Amino acid sequence: MSGVMIKTAIYAIVRIFVLGRHVGTPGIGTVILVLGAISALWGVLFALLQHDLKRLLAYHSVENIGIILMGSESPCWA
Repeated sequence: MSGVMIKTAIYAIVRIFVLGRHVGTPGIGTVILVLGAISALWGVLFALLQHDLKRLLAYHSVENIGIILMGSESPCWA
């Protein structure tokens, strides 16, 4: 359940503050998109190297958060 709570909180923060236009910086969408891509790539690369199941799941959560951040900046939400 902790993974679900983490991902739901990240998604809610992005939807409320960024897509609700509460953030005044015009380039924040691009920054979030790049950070999401880096997080997703980093999580996958480190997960591939893990043999410990707990660490594998932790890196998988990092990768999922990156995917959520990239998806939340999709043009269809605008």
